[in-house]
Amino acid sequence: MIYLIALLGALMNRIRGGMLSGSYIAQCIGSTNIFLVLTAISLLACGRGILLTMVILIGVFFGEMLGWGRYIGALGGWEKKPPNEVKFIDEMLDDFGLTPKYKNLNQHAVKYEDIKALKLWGFVGLSIRGAFWGLCITTSIIFMLLITHIFGFNMHIPWTLFILPTTFGCLMGVCYYATIMFSKRFLADARKGWPLGEYVFGGLLFAGCAL
Repeated sequence: MIYLIALLGALMNRIRGGMLSGSYIAQCIGSTNIFLVLTAISLLACGRGILLTMVILIGVFFGEMLGWGRYIGALGGWEKKPPNEVKFIDEMLDDFGLTPKYKNLNQHAVKYEDIKALKLWGFVGLSIRGAFWGLCITTSIIFMLLITHIFGFNMHIPWTLFILPTTFGCLMGVCYYATIMFSKRFLADARKGWPLGEYVFGGLLFAGCAL
């Protein structure tokens, strides 16, 4: 079952990323809504129960709200816009001294002085962004436990749900780096690593929610 959930997670994250963009169903329902519905069905199928599924779904929803496309572009070396994506992550990266230096070319594009520094900024940014997504899932579960405890209910929560979503989320940078390098070498186009990365990271994150 875990392998099936991982495969579904890979597909669902790609749908969230725009695989169905332009299709009739995506225009009517929206890619994010399709993603959330399929997520709920998958969690129920692996025996998470209605309440726990709803709570994980809340975490998944809030975790995916913030963007990360500019980090991917930076990791791939093709980003031409200033290094800013998610404010609190960008501030952390700046505190770490990882913000790459650049020169403005025009109103919409910049030129980075050090591509390696740009790629490092993207890699660490993605890793923090993925950890945040996993942390949203874990936080929603902890919040549910507190609420149910207040009202005198006891719920059995697999210990893996407190560790794996955030742990696997930290691997977002690794997932995209691997797919970008694979695409650059074997597909002659590093940009094709972006959609491939959505498959890989989606499968990994959802495996963490199903184990």
